[in-house]
Amino acid sequence: MKHLLIPLGLAASLAACASVKTPQQGIYVAGQALVAAQNIATLYEALPTCVTGGPVACSDPATVTKIQAASQTATVAWSSAAALASSASASSSALTSAEANAEAAITALTALTTPLASTVSAK
Repeated sequence: MKHLLIPLGLAASLAACASVKTPQQGIYVAGQALVAAQNIATLYEALPTCVTGGPVACSDPATVTKIQAASQTATVAWSSAAALASSASASSSALTSAEANAEAAITALTALTTPLASTVSAK
């Protein structure tokens, strides 16, 4: 269970850092939340596939497919934002937009993975 507290705490940091910050800071925090969500997803995907009469801690193939798609979208959005954040010529509005896109994609992934934390901790 302890190994889940850190990822959940990092995911919560995405919302907790909603106070005054630069877009670059927001992109960094979003990256932490992305890693946390992907850690939970990896643990969930490693569980045996759910079957009737199978183990209680199992992974549903449809859920895994949704998580993989959301993870890919979030990774692309965050990578684009991080690349822009490291560019000296990036405008403030472009950074703000990239940060918002990354945060939205990562929030969608986190919405899928956070409820699975109890399932992977039962493993």
